[in-house]
Amino acid sequence: MKRQPQKVKELLEKTKDSALLAVEIYNKPRTSFRSGGFIVFMSIAWLALFHAIFERKRIKYFYRKNGRFVIIDGERKAWELGECVKKHYKDQNNPVRKNLDFFIKLRNKIEHRFLPQLDNDIFGECQAMLINFENLLTSEFGEEHAIKENLVFALQFSSILQERQQQALKIKESKGYKNVKQFIENYRGYLSDNVRNSLNYSFKVFLIPKVGGHEGTSDVAIEFVKYDPTKPEEMEKYQKFLIGIKEKQVPMQGLRAGKVCEKVSNALKIKMPQNWQFNPSHQHVKCWKYYKVRPLKVSSFPEKTNRKYCFYNSNYNSYEYTEEWVRLLINELSKEEVYKKIMEMK
Repeated sequence: MKRQPQKVKELLEKTKDSALLAVEIYNKPRTSFRSGGFIVFMSIAWLALFHAIFERKRIKYFYRKNGRFVIIDGERKAWELGECVKKHYKDQNNPVRKNLDFFIKLRNKIEHRFLPQLDNDIFGECQAMLINFENLLTSEFGEEHAIKENLVFALQFSSILQERQQQALKIKESKGYKNVKQFIENYRGYLSDNVRNSLNYSFKVFLIPKVGGHEGTSDVAIEFVKYDPTKPEEMEKYQKFLIGIKEKQVPMQGLRAGKVCEKVSNALKIKMPQNWQFNPSHQHVKCWKYYKVRPLKVSSFPEKTNRKYCFYNSNYNSYEYTEEWVRLLINELSKEEVYKKIMEMK
């Protein structure tokens, strides 16, 4: 075990304590907005971890102005999380960075909001944020700093969330929630398939009953199976297994709103005025509302879509669209009277 400078030791203690607090808040049964507390303390944990890395590498992680350190209340102003991410990952644009960028933007949007409805929407991103954190912590400072030994899986009261419970959550939706939900969908829509499907961006699991076939096989009640998405033979094996336990298989080849807009824009830009835009949060929303391909409200049974054009992907808690939808938009929006009618909608 390599001896660390005192400042690095203090930062490592802070980063681990903050991560454990984040998990404790998330796993408490009576916590109303677990995601909010988790994001705050995990942001602190990540910030302290980056500072510990910079401190060990003797990188001055403080702001300067005109060659001098910026001083606030007698202390040098340290880089905040967003700046640390930029400095650490530099030109990398990997799923770990995209996960952190997502939470930095989301934290700013929910800072003054109470939105317990978000807990189910971003579970995968929260789990990935925690796993990525420990991976970086142990890779930089060694396995002796791992915190997984201190963690246990949260117990569940039931194996599924009953439909009535789901409806109760939906009733609580507010305008603030819808705005944040739209941000989440837009952010995911602009991600590449490689990033969006990466476990480092969003960690999704099925909790499956484990049956021991012989003595000793069920000593560990819950365990992670190592899965390498780069191996197609493993992907095929898991897909066959999941088909057997899922009530229905959701098609996985849909297009996110961002990709739809990209295809439509490329097809129509020569016919449209200069600087014309077709983006997911404005023009595309008007289109799916006009053609009624999905529910107007996310809360009103999201699966009830026109499946020729759109379907709800429960794996990612978001809507995806078909190539047929892209063809419809390209054909219809090229008609001036149709385009004008759709864009004049409120």
